[in-house]
Amino acid sequence: MIASANQAVREHIVIPHGVRLVDVPQHIQKNCGGVYNAGMGYFLQGNQWYVYPSLDTTRFNSAPATLTVINVPSNKFAQVERTWRQSGTNLMVMATGSVKFRDPSNHAQLNLGNGVRFSDASKFMDGFVTVTDNRALASRGAINNEFIGTARPNGNNNVHVSRNPVNANALEEYSKLSRAMGSSITMEWENSDPDLIVPGMPAEVLSLQNEQIQTLTGVVIGAQHYTQMRGHGAGASRYVTTTHLNIFLQPQDQSGQSTGTP
Repeated sequence: MIASANQAVREHIVIPHGVRLVDVPQHIQKNCGGVYNAGMGYFLQGNQWYVYPSLDTTRFNSAPATLTVINVPSNKFAQVERTWRQSGTNLMVMATGSVKFRDPSNHAQLNLGNGVRFSDASKFMDGFVTVTDNRALASRGAINNEFIGTARPNGNNNVHVSRNPVNANALEEYSKLSRAMGSSITMEWENSDPDLIVPGMPAEVLSLQNEQIQTLTGVVIGAQHYTQMRGHGAGASRYVTTTHLNIFLQPQDQSGQSTGTP
């Protein structure tokens, strides 16, 4: 488990009947004050149960295991056999197959907003108003939370009222913002070793753009593996595995630089 972003101590957490054991992290994330500020990920792989912030793109320099993907043109090293190298705790991979890049962040921010506003429910029972001369005064700044994930380039921020306008779960509200801030890239890793990819693995993607190396930072949000026989007929005697890596990338400004997550 990656350390929680929530340092508040709770005396008890009530888990309703019917909640599966593997879904307890998500229940705490959404209903019990939150765990992470960049989404909740949990995945059972092998004999390990991984719990991690699914969209946190800032952990590359602090994580115990990282992934570096080198984007190679698909016709450069066709069917090369050695496509990865383990260097200490860093896994380096050559993506020699197809690549698909998607950036829905602009559309998401225009429709869902790049900021959020909600009232802090924890302030309603203590500190909601101040009484002076028999008058109760409520301060907007004291009870409201207002956040902007990434500022819009034109300066016109789209800040929406949360669908849950009164709540005490700021971390889950951060998480909703982070989903609309970044982009994703899917890369094909041929002759792969699926056991080397772990859930929530921080990643860097290296590619060549305008004769310069561009570095994008993100986190692995999915990996699909399939194994097939290479060749046809009697000459087909070898099985190869291919992995499609889906990586969530940090928001990029107009100059191509990472801007970070909420």
